[in-house]
Amino acid sequence: MQTRTAKNIALVLLLLMSNVLHAQRRANFVEIGRMELSQDHYAKAIENFNMGLKINPENYDGYFWRAYAKFQLDDYTGAEEDCSRAIDGFPYRADLYFYRAVTRDRLFNYTGALDDYQKALSLDSANAEIYVQRAHIYLSLQQFKLAIEDCNRAEKMHAKDENLYLLRGACELNLNQYSEAINDYNRIIAKKPRDARAYIDRAMAHKGAGEKDSAMLDINLALQIDSASAYGLFQKALLEIDEEHNKAGLEDLNKALQLSPFSASAYFNRALLKAKMKDYYGALNDFEKVLSITPDHLLTYYNRAGIEFEKGDLVLALKDYDKVISLYPEFIDAYRNRSQVKKAMGDIKGALKDDKNADEIQKLQLSASDSSKYSETLKLMKMVTLSDDFETAKEVKNKIQYIHADIQPQPVFSIILFPTAGNKVQVYNAETKLHYGGRELTLFSKNDSMDARLMKKKFEQLDTAINNSPASAANYADRGTIFSVLQIFDRAISDFDKAIDLDPTNASFYFGRGNARLKLLDLQHVDNEQAIEKWKDISPNILAANSYQLVIADYTEAITIDSNFTYAWYNRAWAKIATNNFYGAIKDIDEAIARDPTFAEAHYNKGLLLVLLRENEPACLSLSKAGELGILEAYPVIKRYCDK
Repeated sequence: MQTRTAKNIALVLLLLMSNVLHAQRRANFVEIGRMELSQDHYAKAIENFNMGLKINPENYDGYFWRAYAKFQLDDYTGAEEDCSRAIDGFPYRADLYFYRAVTRDRLFNYTGALDDYQKALSLDSANAEIYVQRAHIYLSLQQFKLAIEDCNRAEKMHAKDENLYLLRGACELNLNQYSEAINDYNRIIAKKPRDARAYIDRAMAHKGAGEKDSAMLDINLALQIDSASAYGLFQKALLEIDEEHNKAGLEDLNKALQLSPFSASAYFNRALLKAKMKDYYGALNDFEKVLSITPDHLLTYYNRAGIEFEKGDLVLALKDYDKVISLYPEFIDAYRNRSQVKKAMGDIKGALKDDKNADEIQKLQLSASDSSKYSETLKLMKMVTLSDDFETAKEVKNKIQYIHADIQPQPVFSIILFPTAGNKVQVYNAETKLHYGGRELTLFSKNDSMDARLMKKKFEQLDTAINNSPASAANYADRGTIFSVLQIFDRAISDFDKAIDLDPTNASFYFGRGNARLKLLDLQHVDNEQAIEKWKDISPNILAANSYQLVIADYTEAITIDSNFTYAWYNRAWAKIATNNFYGAIKDIDEAIARDPTFAEAHYNKGLLLVLLRENEPACLSLSKAGELGILEAYPVIKRYCDK
């Protein structure tokens, strides 16, 4: 009895210690993540928060800190989602509603943000910062008087945040209350005489009041305090352009862009200035840079079309006006201008139709209700606003979202026999499944890198085995896999044909043949000498017979044999993309994700497809998930398409 009791006590102690260690490990991941945040290693932080949340999905602090990391990577969609998860766990924490409101502000979800600020105030009515941040929303909504009221409330609570005065000053500027705005900026300068931004904003108030000399004096004072202020140089350039000092304005815009090479606002204004100076080539080049940062900026396409028409490039002008109207079908001037382009091209019928559309839209807008007009104004704001992104090259150097790279889907997965050391592979556990010969499948996507020494040895063994015993389907499939890696696709396809003839029930054989066919087709479509060398000697019969439909048929057969073969669904989506069957591809990717919700590459490719189909909201959710799961390429795409 004593022995049994001792054992029971030991077991209880062991369980308690296990729980303590488990909790420590869980806490460690969150703490490590927070340490990564302090080092600005946001992607690494997310990786640690993921591990902590995997251990304990109810660790709601983990969701909050992951939201913060995503916010810093400009993944506002993902940040909002994680804030909501945190709120599920802590529904009475005002700070969580506050941070979600700030995130929703960045997503132009002003209604949601206002709801969150109201909830935060119901939980913490004495928090002046909530009023200050809510004033931001009212400023964005052009409800300047409401914004000023919130600033006044915060001031009565003795808020010390200079943002209060910056905000109230901006509202007063918009209401043409220039002396009031100047007074607010003076308050900041009295407290912080070396606050360059306050001088710049006061300059804007002087400019509005017609005091241009005072405005330029303030800008120069700001630049004396901070000579590397790209925003200061930008505003100085706008002042100079207003005074028709175009050469000086151009020089300052050039300096601003040297300091802040990702400022779409600076590129856009420089493009307008270059067009004014008849430097059409330079203007078009700058408009292209705006679109590389903000791909759907309405006014960039509109102004570029005007330049192209001026230059006589009617086809390009028509294409850009088409784009403008596809983005914003209520743009009256775009129809009128496109009408002029069509007349110049001899398309009188098309021109008359555009004029008629413009007249009809104008009538509808004149008769629209005030609420409808307000809603339309907000919609247009989203499409014409360029963020004041004046971060310097040094500030964005280590930020993943600013890395420029061609946007390409994640590649297909292939079976690999001997991965090179260090390669990250995926494993499909097929040992317990039928139709795989009791083998585990190792798959790789980035490239077909196999250990050359082991591959050569295996190839020699397979050649000998096939010569001695030609009835082994697995041997043909393995040799086909090696041929596929070597890009000898006709031999690879031939070996998979033989494997399938011997065993038509093995899903991996169809998968391997589909991959070989797909890569052969991809190689044929690559226009370079190396690719031509690879396939020019391939049997014409193989080339003629190969098609994306055959690729899809192979993946379909693999799926029919094993409907849970995640990678067959994923690869078939790639083949469907090649045939422009985008919705079919999304459906296949969804099937892959349903079987493996952590399939990062699938989330990424789905996000890209949805961007292509202009379904940006679900696209941003998919891209956010891909980034969360480790696809760092997602963040530059999010930066371009989602923080708008």
